[in-house]
Amino acid sequence: MSEAISSRKQAENTFRQAENTSRQADYAARQADSTAEQAQAGAEQAAETARQGKTILVFTVVTIIFVCMPTRTFRTSRDGRVNN
Repeated sequence: MSEAISSRKQAENTFRQAENTSRQADYAARQADSTAEQAQAGAEQAAETARQGKTILVFTVVTIIFVCMPTRTFRTSRDGRVNN
């Protein structure tokens, strides 16, 4: 009789361990999915940041060119000729 009780307790322990292992595997799978999603989001953000950096660079270069250009005003005389 005590062997039957001992076997039953051992079976219950084995069942609980299997349930815990199953829960841990489910958690690990969800965590892996979450990590993959975060990696994808990070890659998308990096690409967007690179695009924005290029845009800022072009804007800066164009701004420098226009700021550094000598400013000249042209006046036209009554007969349409340009005077400096």
